[in-house]
Order: sequence, then C-alpha cells, then structure tokens
Amino acid sequence: MSLDEVRPQLLVNAKANKGESDANAISDKISAVIRKSNKIALDDLAKQFNLKLAEKPLRLVLRAVTLLWQRPAVKDELFRLQQGQVSMPLKTDRGYVVLSLKTIIPPHAGTLEEERNKVAAI
Repeated sequence: MSLDEVRPQLLVNAKANKGESDANAISDKISAVIRKSNKIALDDLAKQFNLKLAEKPLRLVLRAVTLLWQRPAVKDELFRLQQGQVSMPLKTDRGYVVLSLKTIIPPHAGTLEEERNKVAAI
C-alpha cells in the first residue's frame, strides 16, 4: 500500500485523536474548577466553559439516567455525592457527563393519585 492509499484513514484517525485530546483537556480544566468547590452551579460551570446545558423532557431524562445507571462509575458517583454537590466529569461511551445532586427525596409509598400524576407527567 502506498501513502496515498492510507492517507484518508490516517487523517480520520488523527482527527479522532485530536478530538479525544481536546475533550480530555476540557475535562481536566472542569475537574480543576469543581475541585475548588464541588457546589458550583451547573449553569455557572457551563458558562465558564462555553458549554450548553440541555433541558430535556422527563421521559428522555429517565431514558438517559437508565443508560448511565448501568455504568458502575456513574452509580458509585451518585451514591457518593451529597445534596448540592457536583461530580467530577465522568467519561462514558457517549462523551463526558457531570452530575449534580440537587435534592434527596426520602422514599415513601405514593398514593394512587400521586402515582397517577407521575405517569401522566411522562
């Protein structure tokens, strides 16, 4: 094989490596900010790094949480966080995720009306 034949694949690989390197560098910078105060607001963190926070419908959030919950690192981090804290960036197969634990709701058996309203909201 000649260099001309493999050049397209080399360029694809180089771009992928550059993207991974850039993502790791941003993750390191975000981690440094979170280490200073793990109670930083996600809005402030997003503004500082020119990132977009996504507001999603509940059904999409539940689907994403279900997928993330299958990853041991995410599950461990969720149980480690205290109310109001922000996690370090966690790498997943879809990119990086930063978790924020806003409130802890104690478990309780919901009334039929409460459960009906939850289902209707989805």
